[in-house]
Amino acid sequence: MQVISNEVIENEINNINKPIALCGKDYNYDKFSAREFENLLYQIFRVKIDKSEDDVKEKFDKIQLMQGVGEQGRDAVLSLEGKNKGIIQCKKSRTNISKPDFAKEVIKFILNYIKDHSFGWK
Repeated sequence: MQVISNEVIENEINNINKPIALCGKDYNYDKFSAREFENLLYQIFRVKIDKSEDDVKEKFDKIQLMQGVGEQGRDAVLSLEGKNKGIIQCKKSRTNISKPDFAKEVIKFILNYIKDHSFGWK
């Protein structure tokens, strides 16, 4: 599992073209690249963990953003007391995906999860 350093993450975050909401319209998140969206979710969870918000404080105490391609469906890993407890996987698609494609993604995710011994599977 290749984790990105905080310095690299901060540099990526600083170079994101942040969405703008004008006149009460929604933010244009669809303009984000896949990596920018991963960074957004990382930032949201990092703030929630740092503030010990009720919905996460007993579940997670750390989030790590992964290197990128080839991380077996893990864009970020959530942990508690040094043990992996959750995964965030982002999928960007221009159109709705079919049920068979969705099933393939779920199966691929589960197989990689089971294969990952850092989550306690043997």
